[in-house]
Amino acid sequence: MKLKGDFELVDVDQFEKKVIAHGETEARLGKILEQSESVNYIFQFLMEETTEDDVVKNMVETFEADEADIRADVHSIICGLRQTGYLSED
Repeated sequence: MKLKGDFELVDVDQFEKKVIAHGETEARLGKILEQSESVNYIFQFLMEETTEDDVVKNMVETFEADEADIRADVHSIICGLRQTGYLSED
C-alpha cells in the first residue's frame, strides 16, 4: 500500500522530514498533517510502498509507546485513508 494524491516529502532540517499535501489533497488532509506529528510520521512511511505491519514496527522502534496503542492508531489512519481513496493497494 502507498499514499496516492498530491503529497510531497520535504526536509525540515537534517533530522526531520514532513509530508505536505497540495491542491485538493491539502484541502481535505492538510490540517490533519499539520496538527498531528504522529499522523505526519505515518504518512512518511506511506509515501513508499509498505505494509501496515512495517509502519507499526518502525513506529514502535522510534517512539516509547505501547505496540497495541500504536497498532490501533496506525490501523485507524489507514482505514480512514482507504475510505477517502487516498491509499493505493496495488
